[in-house]
Amino acid sequence: MIKKSGFKIILILAFVAIITFLHFSANRDNFHLHSIYQHLYYIPIILAGFWFGLQGGIITSLGITFCYVFYSSSHPVHESGLYAEMIVYNIVGIVTGFLSRMEKNQREKSEKTAEDLRKAYQKLQTTFEQLTRADRLAALGELSAGLAHEIRNPLGSIKGAIDILESEFDNKNQKKEFIDIIKDEIDRLNGLVSEFSLFAKPKDPDIREADVNEIVDSVIRLTTNRAGQQKVSIVPELGEGLPYFFVDSEQIKQVLLNTVINGIQSMPDGGNLVIKTTETNSSIKISITDEGVGIETEKLSRVFDPFFTTKENGTGLGLSISYQLIKKHGGEIIVSPNPDRGLTFTVQIPIKYTNE
Repeated sequence: MIKKSGFKIILILAFVAIITFLHFSANRDNFHLHSIYQHLYYIPIILAGFWFGLQGGIITSLGITFCYVFYSSSHPVHESGLYAEMIVYNIVGIVTGFLSRMEKNQREKSEKTAEDLRKAYQKLQTTFEQLTRADRLAALGELSAGLAHEIRNPLGSIKGAIDILESEFDNKNQKKEFIDIIKDEIDRLNGLVSEFSLFAKPKDPDIREADVNEIVDSVIRLTTNRAGQQKVSIVPELGEGLPYFFVDSEQIKQVLLNTVINGIQSMPDGGNLVIKTTETNSSIKISITDEGVGIETEKLSRVFDPFFTTKENGTGLGLSISYQLIKKHGGEIIVSPNPDRGLTFTVQIPIKYTNE
């Protein structure tokens, strides 16, 4: 920007110097040629006013007036014509500079309006997406609650019947193996039904004062062994002196566990998973960055949708439940791709809880 302005100043000075030189070098009796030269002075005046506004126009017109006076002192010029020309120089400089300033102000207003409209559109789009997701969650929540209720009752009956049948077989009986398989599948279905129930109606948070770093430490302890099995190193970058915030520690721990386990599973060949805590805008921010395989850009907007999963055996409810739990805390959870590889999940929760 400085180099560009400097070039413009040099160009204006060059115009003035060349025109003045032509004035002095021309035959003093050639009034027609001198008239052309004196009108050429308008070029640097208009350029200065256009490029540098009112100040540039006035300074340049005054400088040219001085050059013209200096020239006229040694060359005969009609006095009234001299005064008229000098007055017009300064009028042109002032008018051009004033118009340039008006144009600049109008352009800045237009740019600000365009930026405000862009932000408003982005906010409207985000709100629309949140409302759309909320509608989907509400509809799926009702469906999930009904399914969970209808499935849990027959599962209980099946489990009771299997327990009775199991008493008729000892550990040496070959049929005992099938009984164990049935019980394992019942437990798996029970776990899935529990997820459905939690998705359908998440519990209201039990708000208490908590230390975010203690919650993160607890999550790291729970996942270190699993991470080590996949050659994943969990790297904590915990901010010092962070204020306590008011949350349901168990729910936040559940959210972080879901996110950290997803990050570990996305790195089958190992890597680093960084957990960072900071304070920003009266909120606690927790970011989980992995070096995993990532997700296609067009699918990123769906990661919090119910039943959306890229895993073979996933239910697609973990991140959807996490989204609901964070919303109940008045916070937000977002996902973004890393420049190189992997994803970053960012959880931001207000320090002061508000039940809205």
